[in-house]
Amino acid sequence: MSETANPAPYRGFLTGLYEHLVDEKRRMAIPAQWSQIEAAETIVLVLWPGSKAGACIRGVKRGGLEKMADEIDAVPNTDPKKAILKRQVFGRSAELALDKVRRVTLPGWMAEAAGITTQAVLLGCGDRFEVWSPGRAKSLDEVEAEQMPEALAIMG
Repeated sequence: MSETANPAPYRGFLTGLYEHLVDEKRRMAIPAQWSQIEAAETIVLVLWPGSKAGACIRGVKRGGLEKMADEIDAVPNTDPKKAILKRQVFGRSAELALDKVRRVTLPGWMAEAAGITTQAVLLGCGDRFEVWSPGRAKSLDEVEAEQMPEALAIMG
């Protein structure tokens, strides 16, 4: 009988929930557990308005932005939503380098729109992460708690 190797564990996913302080310069640390995001690496932050809980900031590595661009480019040019997506994703994003101690400085307009002041909740979402104000993160949990059984049914 031949032996079947166990599949390799998932590597490179951003997981977990972390609460971090945001200083007066709007600097926020990236969790040490997210070692796949290296110091001095450029990440892309996008103001993401798509939740009943309010806006958050979605963070991706450079390749994540390229993936979003490919998905938007796949939308037919005749679809007016394509222009909306381009404006909302690229017009409300910022490419930022982490400093030597793995902090990112949130743009003022983005932090304000997401309701982030002195604290932030960072939520790993696999290939990306989200940054929420504590109040909106709590609202998101409440909204999604109701939807979770139906969402889990998709997985079988």
